[in-house]
Amino acid sequence: MPDAATSQGRKATRRSRNSLGVASSTLDAALASLANGLDAFVAGIIADRRDGSIVSRLDAELPLDLVALESAEILDELQRLAHRSGGHRFENITSANEHNFHVLAPAGDKLFMYVVVDRSKTTLAMVRHAVTQAAEAFGPGHE
Repeated sequence: MPDAATSQGRKATRRSRNSLGVASSTLDAALASLANGLDAFVAGIIADRRDGSIVSRLDAELPLDLVALESAEILDELQRLAHRSGGHRFENITSANEHNFHVLAPAGDKLFMYVVVDRSKTTLAMVRHAVTQAAEAFGPGHE
């Protein structure tokens, strides 16, 4: 029986190895668990904070490569801002458009998650909570 991610027409892209010290199967499982826990899930990536390269993705053919690169730059700038303002870490960054919520969250020191959900099927609070929990599985989101 296919899982929810497969049954909704999404594809998982796997890399067997990465330089981040986290098994690719662990990364894929984290996204699959998030997708299965959120009926509103549209797409998600886990990417390297250093260069924005995607190390795991689960999506509906969305062009997330540029989003990953730009998100890495945003996280880098926010990290510098956090250090200048007393070292407080942030849990996530959210944005919304007419159809979707977008959540960007640090996932440990080396990774981040970017998740897109259908806003007509969930609340922002539920999405932020689910993404933050999934990201925390990789350790604290600050250096």
